[in-house]
Amino acid sequence: MFNRLSQITVGAILLDSEGYMCFDTRNGLNSNDGYDLDIFRFVEYHETSLCDNLVMCMVEDHEHNLWVGTNNGLNKLDLSTLKFKRYLTNSDTSGEMQHHTILSIFFDQENHRIWVGTNNGLYIYNLESDRLERVFTDNLLNTFIDAITQKGSKLYLGVRFHGVIVYDIDTKEYIQYKHDDSLPQSLANDYIKAILIDKQENVWIGTRNNGLNVLVKGSDQF
Repeated sequence: MFNRLSQITVGAILLDSEGYMCFDTRNGLNSNDGYDLDIFRFVEYHETSLCDNLVMCMVEDHEHNLWVGTNNGLNKLDLSTLKFKRYLTNSDTSGEMQHHTILSIFFDQENHRIWVGTNNGLYIYNLESDRLERVFTDNLLNTFIDAITQKGSKLYLGVRFHGVIVYDIDTKEYIQYKHDDSLPQSLANDYIKAILIDKQENVWIGTRNNGLNVLVKGSDQF
């Protein structure tokens, strides 16, 4: 099966609720049920196809839809019809709807919210309006959001070249963790690739070229 993948670079793997293994590649989304391999790609003039072949990230929601982030926008795959719906994001100033690169997706299991990190800031999916809405207007956060995770009311965001932003959803305030050459116990690098919070609520942070950092619960040092 692995020799039949649409492309040899696999960026993420997801096991969905139906038991399908999903693989994101640079040439489409691959899905395997243990026997057959289905490949979903962009098809010109077909609005229900994947909007771009360079797949960046994916997550499954509570209704078993598969959300697929690509280099040119967000898609929702209805597993009952195997058709995609495409979602646009609004620009900074004009409000014009655009395709942006989707770098990260996080599904909030408790509140059924989908947080979407792009090359143009953070968005949230509004279930009622069925559209993506911009979260921030702060220039610090209107940039590449490479990683997202959540604990309670706090979002942990990997903001490229700006370290980790901890955003309080309720108060809309945030704190920032950055590298500081004068502080050995500061974040090792401001280019964040992955964030995970363990059962003890320690925050594990993967950086680009500077290894792994951990922020122990109750501490502000790495």
